[in-house]
Amino acid sequence: MNIEEYQRYYHRYQQEYLRVKLLCIKTFAEGKEIKDVATIIDKSEASCCTYLARYIESGFKGLCQRDKRKATGAPGSRAAHSLQNSASDSPSSRRRS
Repeated sequence: MNIEEYQRYYHRYQQEYLRVKLLCIKTFAEGKEIKDVATIIDKSEASCCTYLARYIESGFKGLCQRDKRKATGAPGSRAAHSLQNSASDSPSSRRRS
């Protein structure tokens, strides 16, 4: 790990969640085991492994990139619209007319 690059990213990125990821890499590079790193940064061992894998794959730049997550179909989406349509087609809604 390049300590100068670490410091540059640490100062550039002020958000707590990014600094936790950076601290994970630094602590592991100092020779701590994953279990100890997880305790120090108060994250799960799985999260620490994910951070390390991302760092190994694409360096500090990849580690600090925003996570890309799949959309879950929040209310107001097509799923909610289709639910509303199916409710209006139910037998109980036809009796009210």
